[in-house]
Amino acid sequence: MRYRIALLFVMAMIASYQSHSQINIKIGYSLSGVSAQNNNNILQSYNDSIRLRNVDLVRPFSDLKVMHGVHLGIRYLIKDTGGFEFSYEGINKKGRAVGEEQDGSLFQEEIFYLVKQFMFGYQSVIGNLGLGTAIGYNNLKIQQEISTSGIKNPFLNQNQFSARVNLSYYLKSNNTVSLAFQPFVQFPLGNYDLNDLANKLGLAESADYKDSFLSYGLTIVFYNGRQY
Repeated sequence: MRYRIALLFVMAMIASYQSHSQINIKIGYSLSGVSAQNNNNILQSYNDSIRLRNVDLVRPFSDLKVMHGVHLGIRYLIKDTGGFEFSYEGINKKGRAVGEEQDGSLFQEEIFYLVKQFMFGYQSVIGNLGLGTAIGYNNLKIQQEISTSGIKNPFLNQNQFSARVNLSYYLKSNNTVSLAFQPFVQFPLGNYDLNDLANKLGLAESADYKDSFLSYGLTIVFYNGRQY
């Protein structure tokens, strides 16, 4: 949360003069498909372990396939050919399993995935089209809520570098606002160790419980500022 507040503060500081410079503020939404097979194996192993207790698993954990969230950043244009960008992206997903014990009592297990990404890259602009590349630093947290307090406590907190490639299609309404559709693929440069997730769900550790979270999706971004 504090990272988003800091970024919003910086964006607000430059907003008063951005229309007279090459600086753009961007704000948007990102929808990301996630390839997380080993993570999903952990969730399915938990489902199987509950069923072996002869418990009615009313709602099993589903696979982690999609995450979504806010996309914010700053772009510095270099004439009309493109610009350098610094971006923050926060995407999340909630997982929940609900079961009924033999005595009729209910129980549930909830986990919250949160990925914060900080990226620096270059976006080219060729008419209404573009190509972008970026290097990212990612933080994955898997959390559980403390009772009913609303406070989430991370039991897994790990970092990873990544590389992202995207295409862009720009719609420009005037000289100060444009809308971009940016399909992307993000390649992880390392793995997350998910054994803490397995332990939290009462499973044995395994050397196989590592995942890279290869992702692909679409970012929709508004750029506000001089467009050339």
